[in-house]
Amino acid sequence: MSRVQWQFLHWLLTEELTARDHPLVAAAITQCADVLAPLAKGQPVDGAAAEAAARAAEAAWAAAWRRRRASRAAARAAEAAAYKRMADKLIELLTEAR
Repeated sequence: MSRVQWQFLHWLLTEELTARDHPLVAAAITQCADVLAPLAKGQPVDGAAAEAAARAAEAAWAAAWRRRRASRAAARAAEAAAYKRMADKLIELLTEAR
């Protein structure tokens, strides 16, 4: 039964996760899955591979966080521009109605 957790986690990483749109994320997921494969079979893990996978996961997290932050900033900028266009149009209509 102790291997079930590793088998499940390996399945999550190889079959279920779809957040692979960023190359660093995809590479980190693959590395982590490769580290878990021996554990899922009841074999010891390669310590160096585990450390490399941890570093890859950390880099992927940072890249994904920066990307999410940038997309939020872009969305806020687009929203601000839309409000500006609406305000300008409302002023134009009010001016014409005088």
